[in-house]
Amino acid sequence: MELTQDHGEEISFLKECIPSWKPIPDSAISFQLLPGISNKVYKATAEADVIPKAVILRKFGATSAVVDKNKESLIFDLLSRSGIGPCKYGKNDIFRIEEYFDGEPIQRLQINEPFWRRKLAFALAKYHSINALEIEKNNVLTERLQDSEFWKKFEGKCSHPDWSQPDQLRKLDELKKLGSVEEKEFIESIIPKGDLIFSHNDPLNGNILVTYRDQKVILVDYEYSGYNTRGFDIAGLFTETTIAYDEPAYPYFKIEMKLFPKQEDVKDFLRYYIYATRYSDGAFAELEEDSTKVEDDKWLLKKISEEIGQEEFDREMGILLDEFERCCLLVHYYWTPWAVLMSEPKSGSDSFDYLCYGYERYQCYREWKRKYLKSKSIF
Repeated sequence: MELTQDHGEEISFLKECIPSWKPIPDSAISFQLLPGISNKVYKATAEADVIPKAVILRKFGATSAVVDKNKESLIFDLLSRSGIGPCKYGKNDIFRIEEYFDGEPIQRLQINEPFWRRKLAFALAKYHSINALEIEKNNVLTERLQDSEFWKKFEGKCSHPDWSQPDQLRKLDELKKLGSVEEKEFIESIIPKGDLIFSHNDPLNGNILVTYRDQKVILVDYEYSGYNTRGFDIAGLFTETTIAYDEPAYPYFKIEMKLFPKQEDVKDFLRYYIYATRYSDGAFAELEEDSTKVEDDKWLLKKISEEIGQEEFDREMGILLDEFERCCLLVHYYWTPWAVLMSEPKSGSDSFDYLCYGYERYQCYREWKRKYLKSKSIF
């Protein structure tokens, strides 16, 4: 826990928004910093007999160059009202107070365990079923490619005069290629053309909570949510399993591509996702009533055979697998310029190195692009 005297502003806002916390002494409110790289996220706990006992306090990071704050707030309110997301206790330009779920973020390496990846397939399918009428139905990938202001900021950051270290200048010179006409045309050529669905767009493990009581999977942090192709979230889920954000030493992250799942593991996820989204209105309720079903998929294979037909299901699997592989490239491409915009020329070795992070993701993108151009597959 962190000392309360370091959080005077936070405590003041908590007491302003949560009436039951007003009489609590400041010393009885403690803070635990949770994982995250865009925002500072705390679990705030009141050492008193009050409801709520704990909340999430989100302190927004400097992401205005890459996040539409008004859109994010609209999405949070939409999901809160629908019961899919956490309740909101209060918000201003600096903080948002959110409902705390009694659970913890899923572990990165848990995501590809059969039990959890199947539960995640259902959770993601449920998220994708949201009909967000308040949000303009534009593909966030296409918007990024066509956003001249975004690329102007990106070019400006790459050319900032404060960059001085030879290694930084070398990396930035390579990263400038992301904004070239040729690279944008290639990216546009591989964006899947299927229907757009409401997507989370940032499903790293820190944004996926598992409740202690019923092992319910909940997606949180909707900063980058919007309409997208369905494969983008799935690709993001599995590419993020290769990235550790809790490294204790500089640059405070590590990418291990050897941890990327095998093709048969991805297909296992896709079977559950396809069944939930396309072939069974009762799939979500069925899983929630009997989660043991995800431990043995004989029931699902039987349903596929009886209700759909193996040939039709295999055709759909092939389409989605191709979308997934394309989106693996798109995910790395999408987050690389984001990292450049988040980087600071004068940042030292005591803080997360966004430039290094962006450069490493760019190398992943280049490697998968090379494989995809050679064989139309990243595997």
